[in-house]
Amino acid sequence: MHVNSQLRATLLIAAGVRGVYAQQIAWGQCGGTVHTVHLSSYLQASPTAKPGTALLVDRSTAGQYQIVSGQLVELIAPNAFLCSKVKLPANSSVVKLSMSFNTTQNAFGTFAFSGDVVTWSVASVSRPNLSAWLVCGAQELWINLGNYAYLTPTECADETIHYFNGGTVD
Repeated sequence: MHVNSQLRATLLIAAGVRGVYAQQIAWGQCGGTVHTVHLSSYLQASPTAKPGTALLVDRSTAGQYQIVSGQLVELIAPNAFLCSKVKLPANSSVVKLSMSFNTTQNAFGTFAFSGDVVTWSVASVSRPNLSAWLVCGAQELWINLGNYAYLTPTECADETIHYFNGGTVD
């Protein structure tokens, strides 16, 4: 996996981080959002460091992340990675897309930073807010296809995912 020089900053996403292990560039944790009960929650795969569901939970098992070539990547061991995967919508009426981690790259959409916010976009899905996320049910992270804080599903909380580049996470 190649990382260009603009990705050398260590960033903690407060619900991704830029940089790759093989090139000795620092990885960082992904953390909770800036204004909700998920403030001290962090992005991770469940089960920890294995393919599975994307969660926003306690920092004790938080993963190390970065965005590389449109992929949101978790470092699980030296030169071993998991990629965030976005599930295609079942139909045009869905309001959220599930996100998981797998050993293969995501083929549906692109992750990026917009300032300090993590975004996801794809040409085939119209999103009024590219940085709108949801945490639903058992702390599962979803991509919100609607506006932030508007018609939010009842079992979910609206979130934005930010990086953090401070010395401590809380």
